[in-house]
Parts: sequence; structure tokens; C-alpha cells
Amino acid sequence: MRRCKFLPFANLTLLLAAIFFLPASQLQAGASNKSGNPYGNGTFFPDGGSYTAVVRGANGFLGSMQITTSSSTTATNLTATNSGIATIYAYGEQFTGNAFGVVSGSTIAVTYNGYYPLNLYATVETPATLNAPATYDTKVYSVSNTVSGQFSATLQNSYPNQVFSGTGQANATLYILTNAVNNPLVQVVTTINVSYSTDAEGSRLQ
Repeated sequence: MRRCKFLPFANLTLLLAAIFFLPASQLQAGASNKSGNPYGNGTFFPDGGSYTAVVRGANGFLGSMQITTSSSTTATNLTATNSGIATIYAYGEQFTGNAFGVVSGSTIAVTYNGYYPLNLYATVETPATLNAPATYDTKVYSVSNTVSGQFSATLQNSYPNQVFSGTGQANATLYILTNAVNNPLVQVVTTINVSYSTDAEGSRLQ
């Protein structure tokens, strides 16, 4: 029986392929799982950073925000993270304010607020005297409707980014005009409080 003269060459080719393939695969595996590489095994993200979030609640409550975070609740860090922006829609009004959060492990805790300045034009009465009848004039009240909220969410790695979802609570303080009980021609400024249960979801900004 004759030997195949191509067999040694074939074996050599396979051997060389194995030599070059194994180090390359080990190098790639090491790079993809290297600690600190968010595009590898996805286990590491820094505690600080910026996030975007959408917060929804009943009765038309909607918040859209860019959140700056830190890993500490110290006053210095909270001041630094006030650069976050919040735009909130509630009770038919648009509120603008700040959003900031603290990241700890796999959780993010966010606090946000918003303001809506307005002028209320109320009708006030000057009571009648013996010499003059009652008069009614307009008085301007410069006030700000406010909304504040918070939510806590669980962070999850979603290649190549980090996402979260959670629940929270928001409260609005609103100033409105109502007619006086004893005189419908007179208006008074009344404060009402509205609460919203909210759901939040978002992701890390790259």
C-alpha cells in the first residue's frame, strides 16, 4: 500500500493553525472580561455618571429628565449634581427644575423638582363705610406652583449599556383662585396638594 505524500503537510497545517488560534482566543476572552470594561462582561460601571429617565403617573403626570449622579449623599456632591434637568407635566402645567441621584451598587435613588411661576389676579373688596360703598379691585399674587418627587430603581446591565426601572412618588403644591364663601364677588388664593404614584425607567447616557 502506498503512503499519501500529502498527509505530513496536512498535519503540519493543522498544527500551525492550533498554535495561532489558541493564544488569539485566550487574548480575546481576556479582553472581553477584563475588569472595568463595560463592553465585556458588563459587570462594571462607575457609580457616578449621567442618566436619562421618563417618569409616568396617573392623571397625565409625565416627567422627562437628565439625571446627574454621584456615589455619595454629602452636601457637596448634591450641589454638584444639581446640574441635572427635569421637565415635568402635571395638572395641565409644565414645571422645570433639577434632577439628581445617588448610585449605590445595583440601585439608583433619584430626587427631582420643578417650578411653575405665575401671577394670580384676584378680586379683593374694600368694605363699605358710612361715607362710601364697597369697592372691588384687582390684586396680583406672584406665586410658584411646585412639584417634587423621588424614585428608587434597580440597575441592570443591557449590552452595551445600563438600564433601570422602578417606582416612586410625586407631590404637587398648586395655588388656585376660588370665590369667597361669604361674597362671590371676592376671590381668594387657595392651596391644593396633589399626589401621584409613578413608574420610572431609563438608561445611562453614553
